[in-house]
Amino acid sequence: MTTLGTGPISLRGHHLICLQFLHGEGYSVEFARNILHLREQFERDGAVVTTGHDEICVACPRTEGHACMTCPDSEEHVHDLDVLAFELLEVGPGQQILAPELLDRVSAILPEWRERACSQCVWAEVCAASVNLLSRR
Repeated sequence: MTTLGTGPISLRGHHLICLQFLHGEGYSVEFARNILHLREQFERDGAVVTTGHDEICVACPRTEGHACMTCPDSEEHVHDLDVLAFELLEVGPGQQILAPELLDRVSAILPEWRERACSQCVWAEVCAASVNLLSRR
């Protein structure tokens, strides 16, 4: 498990959006704890945008090496989600972003993200309540 550190965490494209809604459901207890620690650190110190494997992936029980193993085409799928997130949020690798700014950006693009990404996501039901709250913001 990642310990709560200092400084910005690294987040890949789609995790910039999904971290707003992840609570660890559907995963191991260790992964859920890691999500909560990372969210707390992110809210305090922000994030550095990265491509590929990030600090959420590190503790994911569905990651082998640096590859997502959720389904057979996971790596291609998550890469496509990252590219979409970069485009919609207008961010890129190496950029640092703070939690309040990211939340504003996520709120602004949420309808399009829901249509293009959430509609095909296996976790859509898990995130639905949190997504609906942010949609009303």
